This record gives sequence, structure tokens and C-alpha cells, in this order.
Amino acid sequence: MAKWIVRKEHYFEKKQIHAVYKIILDKLQELMPDFVVDNAVAHYDEASPHMHVVGVLQGELRDNAKVSK
Repeated sequence: MAKWIVRKEHYFEKKQIHAVYKIILDKLQELMPDFVVDNAVAHYDEASPHMHVVGVLQGELRDNAKVSK
């Protein structure tokens, strides 16, 4: 599961944003079950909060196209 980095000075605001990002990651897993999230980092130190998600697509590949299981 993803690890989160949150600074104390904005804990409650970040806690709410964190909850929204968790919902987004859960929905991503629901819609793309073969996509495995390796890392997800929320950034709060820029103009607007955002999240970077890094993951890999599992499953068999044929001619550079994913084949359904």
C-alpha cells in the first residue's frame, strides 16, 4: 500500500486531503485491478495539493499490448 508523508503544521487539512487521495487510489485499483501501485506521494508544498502515483501493470504482454486474463 502507498506510504504518505505529511507535515505537522497542516495536519488536519492534509488529513482530509489524504482521505480523498485514499478514495482515489481505491477507485484506481477497482477500475484497473492489474495496475499495482508501488508508491503514491502527496505534495502539499506547491500551489495546489497533488499526488504522484507510480505503479506497474501486471499480466501477460503480447506484441506490446496487454492481454486480458
